[in-house]
Amino acid sequence: MPAVSVLIATYNRAHFLREAIDSVQAQTFQDWELIVVDDGSSDETPQILAEYARQDARIRTVRQANRGLAAARNAGIRDARGAFVAIIDDDDVWLPEKLEHQAAFMQSHPELAFSFTLATMTDAALRPLKTFPELPAGWSETFPNLVRRNVVPLPTAMIRRDCLLAVGGFD
Repeated sequence: MPAVSVLIATYNRAHFLREAIDSVQAQTFQDWELIVVDDGSSDETPQILAEYARQDARIRTVRQANRGLAAARNAGIRDARGAFVAIIDDDDVWLPEKLEHQAAFMQSHPELAFSFTLATMTDAALRPLKTFPELPAGWSETFPNLVRRNVVPLPTAMIRRDCLLAVGGFD
């Protein structure tokens, strides 16, 4: 069983999808599976996914009728086998050491349900435009603060799978 299940939910985004998958394959931490849920795409997405799945046994695909982002993510969570779930959007890329650092952190902090990192928005030439979240002065990592202002960029989060299942996934 892999340590980390990486999830991508996609719908008609073939023009971005390769870069997202390539960034997962480029991770220095290799104990992962990638589940890509195709939410009923009508573009080249199914062909791209079939190509990647043939080349890398860690990549699995799920195809479903279009039901929206939350349903696609939940389908991936149901199929996940890793202790941790990391979600990357189909138009995002990760730095190569993201999973390595975050998996080590989560393994050394069993009391935490999730962790997250900063994210940088770039232009098409990969020039940084903005880093987020911008945490307010005096912000601390408490649940009440997260409820008031959700600052977690989802593609940076790593979540314990059992916690995602316990709350019923996304709505």
